Amino acid sequence: MKVSYNWLQSYFNDPLPDATRVADILIFHAFEVESIEQHGDDYVLDVKVLPNRAHDCLSHLGIAKEIALISKMPLTKPVPKSHELTTAHKLNVSISDTSACDRYIARRIENVKVGPSPKWLVDHLEAVGQRSINNIVDSANYVMLSVGQPLHAFNADNVSKIDVRFAKEGETITTLDRCTITLDPKTLLIADGDIPLAIAGIKGGTHAEVDDSTHSLILEAAHFNPSLIRTTSLRHTIRTDASHRFENEISPDLAEYAMNLLTDMIIDCAGGTTGTEVDINNSTLKPAPQRVSAHAVNKLLGTTYSDADVQEVQDRIDYEFRMDLDREADMIEEVGRVMGYEHVTAVAPTEKFPVPAVLPEYFVAESLRRHLAENGFSEVISYSFAETGEQEISNPLQQQRHFLRAQLAPHLIEIIEKNNVNADLLGVDSIRIFEIGKIFTKNGEELQCAVGSSGKDDINATLPFSVTNIFSGAANVVEFSLSSHIASISANTSYTSLPDNTPVTTTYTHFSPYPHSPRDIAVFVPSETDESEIFDIVVREAGPLLTRPPRRFDRFEKKFPDGTEKISYAYRLVFQSPEKTLTTEEVNAIMGTITDKLNARAGWQVR
Repeated sequence: MKVSYNWLQSYFNDPLPDATRVADILIFHAFEVESIEQHGDDYVLDVKVLPNRAHDCLSHLGIAKEIALISKMPLTKPVPKSHELTTAHKLNVSISDTSACDRYIARRIENVKVGPSPKWLVDHLEAVGQRSINNIVDSANYVMLSVGQPLHAFNADNVSKIDVRFAKEGETITTLDRCTITLDPKTLLIADGDIPLAIAGIKGGTHAEVDDSTHSLILEAAHFNPSLIRTTSLRHTIRTDASHRFENEISPDLAEYAMNLLTDMIIDCAGGTTGTEVDINNSTLKPAPQRVSAHAVNKLLGTTYSDADVQEVQDRIDYEFRMDLDREADMIEEVGRVMGYEHVTAVAPTEKFPVPAVLPEYFVAESLRRHLAENGFSEVISYSFAETGEQEISNPLQQQRHFLRAQLAPHLIEIIEKNNVNADLLGVDSIRIFEIGKIFTKNGEELQCAVGSSGKDDINATLPFSVTNIFSGAANVVEFSLSSHIASISANTSYTSLPDNTPVTTTYTHFSPYPHSPRDIAVFVPSETDESEIFDIVVREAGPLLTRPPRRFDRFEKKFPDGTEKISYAYRLVFQSPEKTLTTEEVNAIMGTITDKLNARAGWQVR
């Protein structure tokens, strides 16, 4: 979330620390700050708000509350003015399903003058990447970004009643960005009878759009089912600031507070007077968080805080609109992060923990994984999405992969084929890989294993058990279900019986994006010659473009007519440059130098 430093300052009478210090306060106690950028006389912090705090901290007030809690600076929260409501212009509001919308506040504002927003409001919005529309829309956006409650304003002259209902099959709406959306019965609407006004919690429509001719408004502040908003947003591929907040579930109480703030903003920026209000409230609030003792905090965190320390922190917490503090552990974590995790020292547990029960499926998978690795197979992890399958995805990440995979083998074969051209570069005779992962069929999920090789390996002989459910012989690949082998392998009571998995020190280097060039060389040498002599000459003369040590792929002895006995050694050499594509002439020159050096030795002959 983009957070304006100047905007945050509006919640404090005392000067805030500089933007860098504010970022440090958040980083060490609350959220990661990904960047700080200057915007005119303002600084904008990109705060990565975690999902468990999205309900209250996707807002400037929420971030300000965090700063106040951690730094002990006094916070000045906006207090809405008192507005007298009237009974003129009666509002009719109905909700078809309170599980989809458990609170809906509608309020009329009369005699407004729509026009440009004041400069301070435009500056605040532009600092966080929002485009100014007009003083009504800007006010709604400002309050949403201030306190986290999405709001909407309708042109009251174009609305006779408010119906919160599900769409009819094939019903359409033209949204404010002039896109026509075809709806379905799972989409919740704000409607005027048969006329859709907005996709609830996501985006408004053009029918009751506020423009320069608007004089009366109907303001909306609601609380929608977060799962419904999330699935609707995904289904229609519409992501908005409003949907992002609703899908993380905000407090139903926030609607009333935000409605009053919006009323203040509109009257200040556009004039007008308050009219009728309807507030349908069927929400059930979570119980207030329970305070915790220093004993409970210290027992869980291993700290030595006093009662006064713990109570002082709890007294500073602003619990209003917080929905994440409903367990003792939540409160203990809250105390710990506010005090600072640097004060939590490492203390060895004194209690003996029970040995965990062996999970059969994991044990089988891990046993097989280690066994195959010890026998020269490398593990791969491929996409769970495929071009074909039995379970289709309604909103695929890639249009060409809109199924969940029903087999592992097709992906394994594809990986083998792509990597086989690099076997020389990898220094192997064949590509030997395996994958352990879930497949998805009409019968549900199942853990499978696929093992493959581009060579002539006897895969069945490599496995620690007999495979009867072979998927395919293509490209020397087998696939089988691990569930059928659980009984034969998992009769263990401890993970200590798993094969050894000692870490291996590995050095990684940057790979070259340019093609490699493999060459072969074979040389006859006297039988008494130490092979290391050949090896040393080849490596020295090949130079830095040789990507790996030469790999011997052939050796044979031969007796010549003159009675001498010689041995032939054949090596595969792979050349590659990190800076360019090597030409044939460049590689030939290197091979010529190697050949000359080998032939220069008495009794040696490159063949």
